[in-house]
Amino acid sequence: MLPREVLKNLNFAGKEVALFGLGLENLMIAHYLFKQGAHLRLVDQQDAARLEEKLKKLSNITYKSFFGKKWQKGLLDAEIVFVAPGVPSNLAIFLKLKKKALILEPIELLLNRTKATTIAVTGTKGKSTTVSLIYHLLKTAGKKVYLAGNIGSFDFERLINLRKGSFIVLELSSFQLEKIHTSPKVSVVLPVTADHLAPLSKTNPNFHPSLTAYRKAKKRILAFQDRNDLAVLSADSPVVRSWAKTAKGQVIYFSSSKIYLRPGVYVDDGFFVSRLNKNVQRLASVKSFKLFGKHNLANAAAAIAVAKYFGVKRKDIIKGLESFVGLPHRLQKVAEDEKRIYIDDSLATNPSATIAAIQTFANQPTCLILGGSSKGADFSQLAREIKESQVKVIALIGSERERLFRVLRKAGVQALLYKAENLKKAVTYCQQNLKEGIVLLSPACASLDQFASAYERGEVFQRLVKDETA
Repeated sequence: MLPREVLKNLNFAGKEVALFGLGLENLMIAHYLFKQGAHLRLVDQQDAARLEEKLKKLSNITYKSFFGKKWQKGLLDAEIVFVAPGVPSNLAIFLKLKKKALILEPIELLLNRTKATTIAVTGTKGKSTTVSLIYHLLKTAGKKVYLAGNIGSFDFERLINLRKGSFIVLELSSFQLEKIHTSPKVSVVLPVTADHLAPLSKTNPNFHPSLTAYRKAKKRILAFQDRNDLAVLSADSPVVRSWAKTAKGQVIYFSSSKIYLRPGVYVDDGFFVSRLNKNVQRLASVKSFKLFGKHNLANAAAAIAVAKYFGVKRKDIIKGLESFVGLPHRLQKVAEDEKRIYIDDSLATNPSATIAAIQTFANQPTCLILGGSSKGADFSQLAREIKESQVKVIALIGSERERLFRVLRKAGVQALLYKAENLKKAVTYCQQNLKEGIVLLSPACASLDQFASAYERGEVFQRLVKDETA
């Protein structure tokens, strides 16, 4: 374990510093490190031709390049290595590097060197929504707050020069967390369920070898906190709730239902309620919060806990909750005809997210569009949920459609099942076979077999249904 002060005061001048993997974060810290006097080495397993657009962003700094077959040479003599989140952590070369080089995650340079208060959110689903809502509540209260990490800006030099009294809200993935030596001032942990247990694609090969390893990476967000820091933990997740035992700072719990853990923010009798410092305060009605789903009530409770910790007043919390409209492709209502409502939940890329979506529309007949590319997920629990739900029609898409078909049939799912060649045919099948109710794109899978991203998948879905309902 590296002490905070070592990282905070690390001198890069004259050091051989390698940036392994030319992802967004390494590209952004390159300029800062160059100004600090580092001798930069850019290292990537891809050939230079594929990196041409990225390298244009570094045209005004000096560096040595080690691309394609030469990539290992760029690491062997490095003193400090910043490893991009997309680089697999099981590469054999890391065993050699750990003996002689300091291996860091790019985001921890920001965590250590900014004077702003850092707030980071992790978990399996709901991270972007929670990060955005924390940002929105603090902004509504008039605080100077910035989004960064996997959502928002990564203007590193601007963020690192923020003054005390400012806030940076970040979304952090398991791949970022597994390498860090620093925790944020406030760590928010949403429920942690199985995800990233198989490579997404040949160009994105990173994954965790087991659920235990995945949970360990997530828990690392708390590992370097001290007694002056805050952990905001899901009371709805037994795994996350148990992490309070080893938390070094203050703990606040959150839940989508009434809890007796203190201090906490939860939902009771149709209202968000805070129980902090022995004071119980009823806040906004859940009806004023526009987002669908019980899980989003938990996300809101987590955001409220952070806002209350930093002194945001009740009136600003109510105003912020009422004005928050949510994010695209997350249980987003995108179209409606006389009999059907169309919901885009394309960013539901794991079974637990799709289960939450199904539960959101538990009392309405549903046509579910399910499938995509594999993330190594176990679909058995999802199949059991579908069997007991109001899902009447299922259109299966992508490379996982055959496996999903077998799992659903084995579980005794009685809904109509259709293996669609593409998303367009899936939408058409739903319209032909669901007389009324919800047409729900909530795939429980990644998208890279047919789309560039889950965002593109959602955009295609929206165009298809809007054309049909226009």
